[in-house]
Amino acid sequence: MDELLDLAPQINADQIVVTPYSGWTRITGEFVAQNAAEYLVIGNFFPDSLTQTRIPLTQTLNYSYYYLDDVQLQKVEPILEVPVLADDLTRIRLEEGQVVRLKNIFFEHDKTELLPRSFIELNKLVQLMGKHPKMVIEIVGHTDSSGDFDYNLVLSQRRAKAVSEYLEGQGVEGTRVQYRGHGSARPIASNGDAEGRQLNRRVEFKIIKK
Repeated sequence: MDELLDLAPQINADQIVVTPYSGWTRITGEFVAQNAAEYLVIGNFFPDSLTQTRIPLTQTLNYSYYYLDDVQLQKVEPILEVPVLADDLTRIRLEEGQVVRLKNIFFEHDKTELLPRSFIELNKLVQLMGKHPKMVIEIVGHTDSSGDFDYNLVLSQRRAKAVSEYLEGQGVEGTRVQYRGHGSARPIASNGDAEGRQLNRRVEFKIIKK
């Protein structure tokens, strides 16, 4: 990003970050999260007038770049308990025929590989399957209406298969997990705006047998 970040930083470097001899400099800090978040944003949160600079020792260009590597985010004591919402996957009531939407299942654009952020929700489903060892489910993939219908149908099937394979990789028997895709045939919102299309791009599971 090459523009000002209009956000209030939770950790701020009070002094100019200097990297002697073009080496690496370690930067650390602590903050208390005020709400749930999915991203860690690193950058310059101040306009040029408030950004500290120093005169270079040699003749150089009048701008610079920072390269970031090995970014780690770790919990430190005290670790506060996160409240479990009423509609959390671990708290829902299970009935045969019930269709449950999986939250926060992410794929690369136009691809079928699951992104790591998806594993939190999928691991909850793994635990659910463990608590109900006779339960059989069907993973169902959906897309929005953008693009070719037949292409979206195949994409939704392959994404549903990717979820099924993840569950099997975590120890769920393959005989307990079926999968299929409906493409854009079963929207739950309008495809006329970005918000509706995002809702239509989803992965669900249907309880075949409890």
